[in-house]
Amino acid sequence: MSNLVPKLNILNFLKFHENSNSLDSFITNKMDNFICGILSQSCWSLCLIALWRRKIYNKKKINILIPEYFCNSTLTPLRKMGFDLIFYKLNEDLTPDRIFLENLSRKNEIDIFLAVNYFGIKGDFNFIKDFCKNQKCWLVKDSAHSLNQKEISNEADFIFFSPHKILSFPMGSVLVINSEGPSKFNYNIFPFIRNTKDWHLQISYELNIRKLKTKINYLYSINWFLKRLVQSLNFQINLRNKLNFLDDITQENIAQFLNPKIDLISKFIIKNNKINLFEEVDSRLRLSLVLENLLNSLGSDNYGKISYINNINIKSEQLPYFAMIDTDNALKLYDDLKKNNIDCISWPDQPPEVKKSDLKTSIKLRNRRVFIPLFNIRMYKNLLNFKKYQNEKNFFFQINWNNFDKSTWENNYQLIERNNLLQSWDYGEFKKNFENFKILRGLIFDDQKKLIGMVQILYKTLFGIGVIRLNRGPLLIKKNDYLSKLIIHKIKKDLYKNKRIIFSFEPELNFSSDNIIGIDRKIINKPSWKSSLINLNQELEEIYKNFKKEWRKDLKKSLNANNLKIYQTKNKDKVNFVIDHYKNEANKKGFKPINTKLINFLNSKSNLLTLICENDGDYIGSLCVAKHYPSATCIINPILNEGRELKINHYLIWKAIETLKNNEYSFLDTGGIDFENSPGPASFKMGLNGETYKLIGQKFYI
Repeated sequence: MSNLVPKLNILNFLKFHENSNSLDSFITNKMDNFICGILSQSCWSLCLIALWRRKIYNKKKINILIPEYFCNSTLTPLRKMGFDLIFYKLNEDLTPDRIFLENLSRKNEIDIFLAVNYFGIKGDFNFIKDFCKNQKCWLVKDSAHSLNQKEISNEADFIFFSPHKILSFPMGSVLVINSEGPSKFNYNIFPFIRNTKDWHLQISYELNIRKLKTKINYLYSINWFLKRLVQSLNFQINLRNKLNFLDDITQENIAQFLNPKIDLISKFIIKNNKINLFEEVDSRLRLSLVLENLLNSLGSDNYGKISYINNINIKSEQLPYFAMIDTDNALKLYDDLKKNNIDCISWPDQPPEVKKSDLKTSIKLRNRRVFIPLFNIRMYKNLLNFKKYQNEKNFFFQINWNNFDKSTWENNYQLIERNNLLQSWDYGEFKKNFENFKILRGLIFDDQKKLIGMVQILYKTLFGIGVIRLNRGPLLIKKNDYLSKLIIHKIKKDLYKNKRIIFSFEPELNFSSDNIIGIDRKIINKPSWKSSLINLNQELEEIYKNFKKEWRKDLKKSLNANNLKIYQTKNKDKVNFVIDHYKNEANKKGFKPINTKLINFLNSKSNLLTLICENDGDYIGSLCVAKHYPSATCIINPILNEGRELKINHYLIWKAIETLKNNEYSFLDTGGIDFENSPGPASFKMGLNGETYKLIGQKFYI
């Protein structure tokens, strides 16, 4: 049973790994110009800002500019506290209408401008910042619809998030104040702002004056926790949205709102419910891809044109709230989704002032858009059931499994420019000689008996059970993801006849909506491999110019350093010295090293580029690159502290690029980008500004 709330994973209370407390990263900021605090709901963050404006400027009338496309319930506390709301016009791309704002500013004195990050859609803050500077008003950015640390910037004076909407917390809204925003608001001179622990008291004082009572947070949190506990045990709870598409239900009574102060139960859940941000982002990206795949399959006859407005980029680091779907027939899509047990809502409950005004954009979008939660991972099955499968184009191909010799394999392998280490001949031989795998190699031909691709499979028997592994294959001369999926399906079908087989594959398929669902209509799961490619077919000058500015600066530092020398070696003793340094570095930093026997094996086969850097004759770092012509892959890059200060890792990569290019290689793979476990190396590789790619993941059949 799926619900319109994030699921609480009880097992997460037992997790105590680094980067696991998702809320800490939003309430802890090292920059001096920011101060952060937490309230129960985002509506109180907005109220608190308005109360500060009233107090600091000693004004009875505070005008707050609100976008026409906004939730009326959130505005109820502002109305009850006597603030004046003025609604401004939006364009259909959700950017403010400039002419409307200019006319509005001539008639009204503006105190607060509210700009909204709609479900992850980036707004035009340059124009808004200039407008607020001219009007001498405060700029507030509402980021309640997504969690993304990059939202904490100098674009606005105030930013607030709502983690409780997106993660499994009963309540929690983070308010960030920025002294470097458009108004250069110096919060340090106001003790009542600096003391974040008393923020809720300032709101409660105003509520008491007006004799307004809120919910009892303890009772709410206990009820929330019990429901989430039952939900985590996969029992059904009837929390499904029963509203019709055109229904608007507004919270008009303050008694329907939580008290501004977070209770101890919520604090306990926030502190102890450990959530890995990287895993959460990946899971929601996958659900987003499945949803995108579904929408692409729906015909225009029933729904007209369908657009996934805020679909997520693979480079995204945000945790999205809802997917925003625009369609000519939103009412039918909404009803059909609900009939197929797919959670969805219409949004927002529109303010009465907007309904009665000439602000038509909000009304149009309200009637065209359906919102689907992206935190509900259990929705996969229902989305797949709803998908309209079409007869896909079939391709004829034949796999010739044979005992090929090295020459035959490598001559054909060179036809694939973007090949990889794991499908290379030497990698297969290493697995055979050192890990007791049997190697199955196949050449793939089309109906004209023309070679179109290759595939290498590892096989071994453990305790009487066969284990088959397909790593980063098949590789096709002319990339065709659908054909790759057909080939994988055939391999599985041919080799999986014996029930005592475990088949796992991590295909060479990009992370996309077309690839998230296999031929067997099942989801391909995480983990994913992420890396980047440097295109060596470009001129060296173009490669250099493409590096990010700071990366070029560090490279210049190492190139201009005196007494640095980099040389290439195949000497076994020196390669072993590099390996020992790499192992020591792994022990010190606590990461799991690769099987270093592979490095020696590649060196013995003349398929290893080893570069050593010395300073006045003393070793300070090295780089090993696996060669699998016409591509290559960085595998280890151990650097001493002295070498890091001199930025020799930049110099080593540059030297590898020069060497490979001179030998007519086409691509250099940076060798994996992992911000979760190796943030430093990941940032370094991103500085190369290569072509970032992410593979779709892994699938097991038992």
